[in-house]
Amino acid sequence: MGVTIRKNDVKASNLLLVSLVLGTVGQAVQFTPAFSSRFFGTLVFMIFNLLPGLAFAWLIRQGYHWAKIFFLFLVIVGVFFYLPKLLEQKDPFTILVIGACAVPQVWMVFILLRDLLRKPESPDAGAARGGRN
Repeated sequence: MGVTIRKNDVKASNLLLVSLVLGTVGQAVQFTPAFSSRFFGTLVFMIFNLLPGLAFAWLIRQGYHWAKIFFLFLVIVGVFFYLPKLLEQKDPFTILVIGACAVPQVWMVFILLRDLLRKPESPDAGAARGGRN
């Protein structure tokens, strides 16, 4: 089992929040009022991305080990399913927003993987202080 470092949990959750803010700003800029397909796309974004993202940010900040593993799993699966759609994008603003959201997420994944793969430094170190399983 890896060693959880509280400072890294806070960094990772902050990076997730930065990514969520960038995605929300991108959606707000492209928002079209009234009941259009873009309006419903924004609602879907809010329901399926923003709310679970905020929940994961809170869970990761609290140090829940299972939330980190599940979030990493979702990111890896999401990359495999979303990458073909990303390569088909033609709108430069959409590509810019997706890229801006991806940078903090990649950094966050690196931080979480580093913590999850870190070994205790002494035999009696055991589980990290402040982390929850």
